[in-house]
Amino acid sequence: MPVLIVDDDRSYCGECGRGAFLKEKRHLTVAWPDELGAAGCGVAWTELATHLRSVPYRPGIPADDFVRAVRPDLRYIGVIPWDWRTSGHDA
Repeated sequence: MPVLIVDDDRSYCGECGRGAFLKEKRHLTVAWPDELGAAGCGVAWTELATHLRSVPYRPGIPADDFVRAVRPDLRYIGVIPWDWRTSGHDA
């Protein structure tokens, strides 16, 4: 799925489940410490989502407002369930 998933302290590619840099238009570079700089899957993101319902360190700010502000160029599709199979680590 060509979704960039943005959480409070990490972002992921919805296609391959590996870490992603927010400013890239495509998943070109993996953003996880153990794979930092490795090639991403190359998908071009068209949508934006989150696993959060609210932003933990900013009381009163809904996660959707926070996430939309990060990448206003992508269509926000809302909160999606955590996928333990592709996450690579705990939520």
